[in-house]
Amino acid sequence: MAVIVDTSFLFALVVEQEFDHKRAEELNKDLDTGRHGRIFYTDFIISEFLTLLRCKRINAQDILREGKKIIDKKDNIIFSSQEMVNSAFEIFSKYQRLSLVDALTVAAARSYNITKIYSFDAGFDGVKGVERVF
Repeated sequence: MAVIVDTSFLFALVVEQEFDHKRAEELNKDLDTGRHGRIFYTDFIISEFLTLLRCKRINAQDILREGKKIIDKKDNIIFSSQEMVNSAFEIFSKYQRLSLVDALTVAAARSYNITKIYSFDAGFDGVKGVERVF
């Protein structure tokens, strides 16, 4: 059993002014119990998350701290393979509401037999094989 945590979830968890911040904290407490198994991040989610923090002009030291927290969990990072990128492009073509990063997230989930994605992004709703937890 495992889950993937999406950029929107991470952003809401870190940025207190974000609309979904309180809900992200609740969900994170639940994740911390370990009852959902391992918590995975994809390389593209990490990139998107840290870039979003920088674009939102979050303090540079805070960005580095958040990045280090994730990168230190190196066994929980899914690195995109060529096969995943090819699959993601097919998903991206089929589901117009998904960004390429979201399509890569779905491809990674399918590749690792993960069905739950923690996200505040409704684009995942209705995508075959995954369930959005929000």
